[in-house]
Amino acid sequence: MITAANFHGSTGLITYLRALEMGPGELKRYVDASIPRELGHYVLNKDESGYDLKPVRELITMEGIEGTDLIQTEFFATIKEGAEPRQAMRNFIPTINLGSGSGLKIPKSTSGSYAEEVAETSEVPPTNAKYSAVDVTIKKIGTRPQISDEMLADSNYDLIALEIRRAGAKIENKFNRDSLLTCLSAANIQEHDCTGSNLGLPAVMAARTKISKVNRNTTKMLITPDMEYQLVNTLLPTTYTPGYEQVLRTGQLGRLLGMDIYETTVSTGSNSYVWEYNSDGDFGAILADVDEFAMNVIRQDITVKRYDDPVKQIQGGVITMRYGTGIVDATAACRIEY
Repeated sequence: MITAANFHGSTGLITYLRALEMGPGELKRYVDASIPRELGHYVLNKDESGYDLKPVRELITMEGIEGTDLIQTEFFATIKEGAEPRQAMRNFIPTINLGSGSGLKIPKSTSGSYAEEVAETSEVPPTNAKYSAVDVTIKKIGTRPQISDEMLADSNYDLIALEIRRAGAKIENKFNRDSLLTCLSAANIQEHDCTGSNLGLPAVMAARTKISKVNRNTTKMLITPDMEYQLVNTLLPTTYTPGYEQVLRTGQLGRLLGMDIYETTVSTGSNSYVWEYNSDGDFGAILADVDEFAMNVIRQDITVKRYDDPVKQIQGGVITMRYGTGIVDATAACRIEY
C-alpha cells in the first residue's frame, strides 16, 4: 500500500512522470487514485518569506506537474534511494561537514595519553600542548544519467527510475572507494598477516589485540564479503540455535567482540591494496578506534542539477559530490591481510 511515508523516491518519481502527458480530467482521476491524500509538499509562499506545506493533490490539480518542483524533488530522492544502501565508509569513520573552503587542517595532539601528576598549588599543564596538522584535500566527483525523450514517450518510467538509482549508487561507490583506499594505504597503519591460515575470527582477535596494545579501544570493523563468509562460517552453529536466529534471517552480523561491523563490496582500484580475502596479499578487514583513526570531510554532499537539452532531445541531472578523507592516527587501526 502506498502511503505518504513510503511514497518518496522511485514511487513518487514514476507517479509524477506518468502524469506529465495527461489532460485535466484524466489528471484529476489519476491524482485521486495514485497520490496519498495526506501527502504534502513545501512551497515558497507569495512574499518569499518562508515555505508553506501544501497538499500535493491540490498543487497538481491547480498548477499541473510542470508548475511545481515535484519531479525535481523526487529525482533527488531517487538518487539518494540508490546511494543509501551503498553507504559504508561514511558509517565506518566519523564524517564532518565543511562549510567553506577546499581543504581542512585537522589539529592532531602530540601529547601523551595520560594526565600529569600535579603538586598542590602548582600550575596544571595544558593537555594539548603541541599540535600537528593533518591536511585533507577536497576532491570533486560526478556522474550524469541521461533520459531520452523517447524513454518518456514510450513510458519507460521504471527504467528511468532504475537509471537514476544507479547514478546515486555510482556516486556512493566512488566515495567508498576513495575513502577505503586512503584508510587501507595509510602510512603506519598496523597489520596482521594471516599467511593463509587462522583466517576469520582468530585474525580479527589478533588485530584487535594489536590496537589494544597501543592503548586504543577498537570500536568498529569494516569487512569484505569473503571475510563475512569466514566469520559466519566460524560463528554460526551447524544446528539451529535461538541466539543466532537474527543472523540467519537478516544476514547481518551486528556486533562482534564489542565492535560494530560494516561491509563494503567496492574495489580500491589499486593492485597494491586489493580489497578481497581469498589470496595472498589481499586485505579483508580494517579494525579501528575510529574516533582516533580517520575522518571523512564532506564539503558538498550529493547534489543534483537537472538539465534539458532540446537539441539532443535528452534530459537528466548532473550529480556531484565534494569530499576528502584524512588520517589522524594510523596506529589506531589494523588491517588484516590474507
